Amino acid sequence: MPKILLGILIGVAACGLSAAAIFAWSATRAPDLLVTVEGPNGEWFALFAEYPAGDYDPSWHIYRFPSEAAFLSTPVKSGFGNGAIIETYEEGGDHDGDASLEILSDRYLVFSKAGMFHALYDTRCEQSLFSDSSPWNSARSAFGDDRRVDDPEWPRFYLQWKLANLHEPIRMAIATAKPCAA
Repeated sequence: MPKILLGILIGVAACGLSAAAIFAWSATRAPDLLVTVEGPNGEWFALFAEYPAGDYDPSWHIYRFPSEAAFLSTPVKSGFGNGAIIETYEEGGDHDGDASLEILSDRYLVFSKAGMFHALYDTRCEQSLFSDSSPWNSARSAFGDDRRVDDPEWPRFYLQWKLANLHEPIRMAIATAKPCAA
């Protein structure tokens, strides 16, 4: 079972709520469209947000559409694994403000939140170059899964981990602009 589903089920059980009721509610709720960006080749990119565990653990899904007409006529389904080019979520509400998309260097689609780069898609090569489906879990593994998240070092560590493992590598990839792999 994926960690996100297990976490939601544990949280729901702790709250005394029916897991079936939560999943039924989130399955009927459409994702929130946050922003669209037109790509350099006329394609459209759309950033959607979902809140399957309330406002505490948001997830973001970025979709690519070949045209504005395709964007306007294609329904987007809730949940992971429904055709998004990039999917990520954030546990605990850390660094989840101001989610946005932008095209840089007339080539790169960048997903940012809280002033940091979080994912990079190369529109020329049509591939995701940097993305972490759960930066919080990746950083927790590096921090030490046995250490508590209320450890006073955790917030600083998490911010530094994101800067070193997401923001800076994405910034460097844009600056070096390597050709597409054959």
